[in-house]
Amino acid sequence: MKLTDIYHPNNRVERACRRYARSLMNGSNSRRGDGNIKEQVQRFQESSERYSLVNLKVRQLLNSYPIPHWCSLLYVNFTNHVTKIMDRYESRTRYYLVLESLNRWMAYGCQEKVLKQICRELLNYDVDKAAQEANAAP
Repeated sequence: MKLTDIYHPNNRVERACRRYARSLMNGSNSRRGDGNIKEQVQRFQESSERYSLVNLKVRQLLNSYPIPHWCSLLYVNFTNHVTKIMDRYESRTRYYLVLESLNRWMAYGCQEKVLKQICRELLNYDVDKAAQEANAAP
């Protein structure tokens, strides 16, 4: 099996996937139990593309605020963290974890209105509306 059979290099994400496939083939990275490297690399590609897209959207949103470029990484990390929460938890638990994340990233120096806008526009999660629903639930 050749590396090009698994993945053909073109752009930045594809180069990362090629490195990942090479590490799987060399045994320096752990394989899945079924040994399906091609599917494992495809999942890695999908998550890398999703991360790149979110990164780009956050940076575009931050361009409308007077936020230094070096701070954008904090907002990207917040977005990735909240995305994991959105995938794993439901309703009231989700709300409290997102609220805790907001407070943590505000302690890091992020602006609350920007964090809430990221939740609302990029993640389709309105924190204020979720607060009303969490407080209304029995």
